[in-house]
Amino acid sequence: MSPKIFLTGVTGYIGGTVFNSLAEKHPEFEYAVMVRSQEAAKRVMEKYPKVRVEIGDLGSEELLSRETANADIIINAANNDHVPSAQVITSSLSPSSYLIHTSGTSIILDWRSNGFGTQLGTKVYNDVDGVSEITSLPDEAWHRDVDRVVLESGKNTAIVCPCCIYGLGTGPGKKVSWQIPQLAKWTIVHGKGFVVNEGRTYWNHVHVLDLANLYVKLVEEALKPNGGKATWGPEGYYFAESGEHIWSDVSQKIAEIAHRKGLIKDDSIEKLTPEEIRTFAPTGHLEWGSNSRGIGMRARTLLGWEPKQKNLWDSLEEEVDMAAEALKKH
Repeated sequence: MSPKIFLTGVTGYIGGTVFNSLAEKHPEFEYAVMVRSQEAAKRVMEKYPKVRVEIGDLGSEELLSRETANADIIINAANNDHVPSAQVITSSLSPSSYLIHTSGTSIILDWRSNGFGTQLGTKVYNDVDGVSEITSLPDEAWHRDVDRVVLESGKNTAIVCPCCIYGLGTGPGKKVSWQIPQLAKWTIVHGKGFVVNEGRTYWNHVHVLDLANLYVKLVEEALKPNGGKATWGPEGYYFAESGEHIWSDVSQKIAEIAHRKGLIKDDSIEKLTPEEIRTFAPTGHLEWGSNSRGIGMRARTLLGWEPKQKNLWDSLEEEVDMAAEALKKH
């Protein structure tokens, strides 16, 4: 009997790429997905004619409960700040099933202690040696309320925590992430590269296809006896990263590429305050102006996961091209 997989967020950047990677590698699985409209359902079914599509949203508690109870593995890649849906999913999850939940490394932002863009963070989290520190972060941390629902459920759960994601998505909906594409977009719109204050902040990064491969590996382990080699439950926390960057370096490189392509007049960098950033990117002061450093050892040591895609620096030209093309369409 084919494993039953239920996914949310498949028209999104992460969820869509995860779904596509799974469907390509395991076409024999029985897939059910939730989308919010008939239009989205049509788009999904055109690309994946064998998938069962349910129309609803994170407020569709009966649908979420039913599909969760019916599935062997649930992948939640929708809004990672929606507490009620997380409660429904975890409470409906059977003892023999597995939930893979999507969080994000905004949970370890350090702006409260280090301000915005003025200090390179020295704190580096580790999802193996320091997992208890990650799973006991203060309640005011971004995504922490939903993380707690998952961690405290007592069920077979894994939390995947992506960082700055880059690369072209492969799903039936959204194709790009936020941080890099928006940085490229606003560099072109402003006609100049920019940083938050000094731009002195670290973030980890990961290619979206490498991230999707981590989900595939977790699904494959979940189907083995006792969940395979993966860690599930209170310590089932997985940072997904392939390296780290300093945002001022990324801003400079994007400006150089945009200038070479004739999209901006020069490759100089403007220092903007958090207040100035918020006028065009409401969360940009956090996304580009805070440190977020976490080493992903759990996936590497337990699952043999290794990043294989093009590195961030070699991907920036494509990111600038996509941003320029998107601006032409508006």
